[in-house]
Amino acid sequence: MIAIQQGGGAPDLTPDLRSRLHQDLVRWHVETVIVGPMYNQAQMLIFFERLLGRAPQAVEGVLVWWETGST
Repeated sequence: MIAIQQGGGAPDLTPDLRSRLHQDLVRWHVETVIVGPMYNQAQMLIFFERLLGRAPQAVEGVLVWWETGST
């Protein structure tokens, strides 16, 4: 995420990498991911859409993925 925020592109998520990142979210008890206005926002959205396997919900100027541990 830091590399994306610094201007990098969304990484290719192999099945193994996607699984490891998802396990991190579960271990950290992340239930909601929010992406607000930011530099390189489009790439961050691509990253989370690929990771979570679905599009976010637009809520009052931010994009939200709810119940991330259940995806």
